[in-house]
Amino acid sequence: MKKKDITALRSKKTDELLKLLAEKKKEAQKSQVEIKAGTEKNLKKASNIRRDIAVISTLMTEINLMQEEEPEKKVEERKVDK
Repeated sequence: MKKKDITALRSKKTDELLKLLAEKKKEAQKSQVEIKAGTEKNLKKASNIRRDIAVISTLMTEINLMQEEEPEKKVEERKVDK
């Protein structure tokens, strides 16, 4: 994935990322079968797809962590204000 693709993924919601992740997993499985059957000429295709899956998973983790931190910050701000 290029940097532009990653920045585009950052703007997507978690639901969209989950759908994309499922598609990539199916694509990875299909490419593995094609490589083993000898029909796929690009042998790095499976590793590139796995890398994309890792990037998407990392972005989802970052989004979840950011969402968990936001309520904690609001609670801390309330304590400081009082």
